[in-house]
Amino acid sequence: MVRCEVNMTVKNQPKIAFIGGGNMASAIIEGLIKSGYDQSRILASAPSKGTRSHLATTYNINIAEKNNVAAYFADIIILAVKPALIPQVSREIAFTLRTLGLKTPIISLAAGTSFSQLENYFVNWPIFQAMPNLPSSVTQGLTGIVPNKYVIARERSMALQIFERIGEVLWLADEKNLPAIVAMAGSAPAYFFMFLEAMEQVGVQMGLSQGHSAQAALQSGLGACLMAADSDQAFEELRARVTSPNGTTEQAINSLKDDNFQKVIANAMWAAADKASQNMANAC
Repeated sequence: MVRCEVNMTVKNQPKIAFIGGGNMASAIIEGLIKSGYDQSRILASAPSKGTRSHLATTYNINIAEKNNVAAYFADIIILAVKPALIPQVSREIAFTLRTLGLKTPIISLAAGTSFSQLENYFVNWPIFQAMPNLPSSVTQGLTGIVPNKYVIARERSMALQIFERIGEVLWLADEKNLPAIVAMAGSAPAYFFMFLEAMEQVGVQMGLSQGHSAQAALQSGLGACLMAADSDQAFEELRARVTSPNGTTEQAINSLKDDNFQKVIANAMWAAADKASQNMANAC
């Protein structure tokens, strides 16, 4: 079998086929287009007519009902389906690619899916496991990626060209690191949204309008994150800069400590990581 040769210039971006058109696929597609990626070089397959119509209308990309169309279209294929669908989809894609004599690189976004499971279908094949997050839609995502032993430099560059357009990329040494990325990035936006939600609700209880409360929470969070991103100081040091002795912030921080705030966060992150590890173990 041969592998597709791809010109990695901007004028000839890799053709990407998404198997599945759910939230994560949509976020990546949206981020890619916002970054200037050519829509004609993106395809998404989905069995649902409604999903296909939404993708075509919203993003003006190529769509297909049958997954095997991806094999004919793509330089790289992204499996953006739920873990339970990986066996069915993998069998279909692998059969078509073998028939064509191709070893098109595969990127799996299915949390908890292991290389051993994927390699049952894609034998001696270049495969990546990737864990992006939904802020990829605004090109502010974080994606953890781990390649298997069959990935070569050209394929690694191809994957990087895709994911660095939608945010930061962390190359992982082993798939065992993926549950930590699930906890640190994949699930993490929900933690921040929940924190903002709580701040908004309390602001309303304190007498602010819902609009003002939401604006204050959002801008405070955005400002803090931008400040941290622009600083060489550790998060702890930045917190100390805001926390004047005997001031209002110190009272708030002491209350969070009394309620064991760090343990609450730790428990949530370990719960996410443990679930990802459990899924991976069940997939083997």
